[in-house]
Amino acid sequence: MNTPFKPDAALKVSLAVNCILFLLLILCCSVFPLLLASEMSPNVLVLCAILVITLIVIFLLWVHLYYESMGTSSAKMR
Repeated sequence: MNTPFKPDAALKVSLAVNCILFLLLILCCSVFPLLLASEMSPNVLVLCAILVITLIVIFLLWVHLYYESMGTSSAKMR
């Protein structure tokens, strides 16, 4: 009963893949069509791409930290 709980590594991969796919779905359905239809300058497109990549990196870092904290928080509870 007092065994520390740490989720399987597949949870980490699943969270990352699901978030990236969800973000790409939102971008493909709303942001990309608006950007392409409005004939914005290449600088704005590059800025949007940098923003998307930054969001993905931040989320991947959060997933890693969340996964690591699951093992240490349950070990502290003992």
